[in-house]
Amino acid sequence: MKIFFQKIASYLTPIKLHQQLSEYSNTIDVYVSKGQYMLCSGNATYSFGLHYTPFKKALQFLTKNNSSLKCNNFLMLGGGLCSAANILHRKYNLQPHITIVEKDAEIIQLAQKYYTSYNSTLLNYVYANAFDFVQTAKPNSYDLIF
Repeated sequence: MKIFFQKIASYLTPIKLHQQLSEYSNTIDVYVSKGQYMLCSGNATYSFGLHYTPFKKALQFLTKNNSSLKCNNFLMLGGGLCSAANILHRKYNLQPHITIVEKDAEIIQLAQKYYTSYNSTLLNYVYANAFDFVQTAKPNSYDLIF
């Protein structure tokens, strides 16, 4: 019940839910803002739920000439709190198999804690460097890479 009230209050001001040290990102913070989870480090916002603009704009571009988007296998390089997966699921009504490649174990743990609305049998977290993962991935394994 506490998170319900925090989400409502977050429309007035962001509310910090969690802070921890990370091997790669120094200090990482999880906020709830405008009802969405937001993952931040010193200089970047890595996730912002349905408000995550970089992914929203990429999908708008992809669907500009074709209103439907088909995606069965999605590769997310650097997962944050799974904003991209959340947008695919909630805005485009897609539930692809998602491989999330993330080199920061702390971020994977936070994603597993805060992103619980997706069918976990369709999520595969890979603790690895994205560049190395792509070098060894089987060609044509993914419909969408972000």
